[in-house]
Amino acid sequence: MIEEYKNGRRDFCGEDLSGLDLSNLDLHDVDMSQARLVMTNLNSASLKFVDMSFVDAKNADFRGADLSGAYIRFANLEGANFYNANLDDADFRDTSLEGSLK
Repeated sequence: MIEEYKNGRRDFCGEDLSGLDLSNLDLHDVDMSQARLVMTNLNSASLKFVDMSFVDAKNADFRGADLSGAYIRFANLEGANFYNANLDDADFRDTSLEGSLK
C-alpha cells in the first residue's frame, strides 16, 4: 500500500489494510471507504479530509494523527486509540466508538 500511495494511488476503497504500519505517513485526501483497518497503526499520520466511511478500524491506533475534516460515518472504531489526535471538523455520525480512547 505504501509504494502504491507513493506512486500516486489515492483510492484504497474496500482494501484490507489490517495490521499495516502507516504511522507518520501523509495520507490526506485518500479514499479508504469500506476498507478494513483492524489493528492498523496510523499513529501521527496525516489523514486530513480522508474518506473512511463504512471502515472497520477496530483497535486501530490513531494516536497523534490529524483527522481534521475526515469523513468517518457508519464506521466501526471500537477500541481505537485517538489520544492526542486532531479531530477538528471530523464527521463521526453513526459511527461505533465503544471502548475507544480519546
